[in-house]
Amino acid sequence: VQAVRRFIELVAAEPRLDATVIQTVGIKGHDGLAFALVTS
Repeated sequence: VQAVRRFIELVAAEPRLDATVIQTVGIKGHDGLAFALVTS
C-alpha cells in the first residue's frame, strides 16, 4: 500500500503527465489500475 501511494504522489507531481487511478472491487477484494499519459 505504501509503495502504491508513493507512486501516485510521484505521478501527481510530474508536470509532464496526466493521470487517473481507478479503484476496482470484486469478490477477491480491492484492486485498481492507473493510466498515465505523457503530454510533453
